[in-house]
Amino acid sequence: SLQLALSLHAEKARPVWSPIKQRQKARYYWLASERDKLRRTIASKNKGDDCYKNVEYQRAAESYTSALKIDGEGSHINFSCDPWDFETAGGRLHAVLHCNRAACLMALKEYQSAAKECTAALRIETQYMKATLRRARCFMRLERYEECIAEYKSWSHLVDASKSNPCPDAECNFDRASDVSDRDYRKVSLELVDVRNFKREADAQARARTEAASNASARREQWYEQKGDAGTRRWDSFDGTTPKKEKRHGSRRFPSASTRQRSDNTRTKDSPSSRHFPNSRQNKDTGRKKDSPSSSSVTCHYDILQVTKKTSQGDIKKAYRKMALKYHPDKNSSDSAAEIFRKVKLAYETLSDDTARKQYDIKNLRQYYS
Repeated sequence: SLQLALSLHAEKARPVWSPIKQRQKARYYWLASERDKLRRTIASKNKGDDCYKNVEYQRAAESYTSALKIDGEGSHINFSCDPWDFETAGGRLHAVLHCNRAACLMALKEYQSAAKECTAALRIETQYMKATLRRARCFMRLERYEECIAEYKSWSHLVDASKSNPCPDAECNFDRASDVSDRDYRKVSLELVDVRNFKREADAQARARTEAASNASARREQWYEQKGDAGTRRWDSFDGTTPKKEKRHGSRRFPSASTRQRSDNTRTKDSPSSRHFPNSRQNKDTGRKKDSPSSSSVTCHYDILQVTKKTSQGDIKKAYRKMALKYHPDKNSSDSAAEIFRKVKLAYETLSDDTARKQYDIKNLRQYYS
């Protein structure tokens, strides 16, 4: 009845395509989807422009990102969330979207990401003046002054070349260098002067830090040469005085001198330490007085510092300081003080280093068995 009549009317109203038209329609089947993508991209861009005018920079950046992703819908390429990773860069519209997104990121103080967006825009249009200028300003904020100066010079060179030798075909067709006003050119020139001043200040500060570091090292070496060893630290932060020692409470951590003496008396000459280190302090006869470091017969480093082979590095350092303060030529005027101090210093340099101490112990062991 009525429904049938309507269907018949629709079939009669349907246009009849010629064979050529049908082949063309089958060949350009993708035009409808591309036209829809273009409309949605422009709508998303306009939404981002409105957000940017209303100082909603984050929402504007998201709108521009959505617009950039529309072109990749239905593609076999797997797009990531970052438009920087897009393998197929669009034309003029995509360059503008990248540049606009860079402006939003600059307002959000994300200068590193903004510089990447400007680079993406320049990858599409190499002479995009606004993208070049924005990337230069991002580099200035990031204190990458050399790259910033190069970008400003490139922008100025394009403007000068367009005025001296106009070539419209070589310029960006939607942001021409020849359209730059004299006011904008003077503004950019002043920005370039400021960047050069910033670079000089940064270089001066870097040189000052380098000189300060080298001067500190030289002062340390000079102080060490003037003061000598004398049992003090290589860089004395206590101005020649020793730090105050905190009082220890409770039981002693290390055995007392009498305890160590009784322990030494219990050792025999047949003990492993006696066989391996016959000249060490712990293997001397207990009834005989210990030889002084000034004696020519004392050549063992342990005997010179009056320590044992099991003494820790901390106790060796304490013994060295004690001997150095006692026999330093500036504090001891005896004839043998200089020679004793030399032997004490040599013994400490050997025993304070773990590798040298191990080699010294092995050498003594070989001498015993040879």
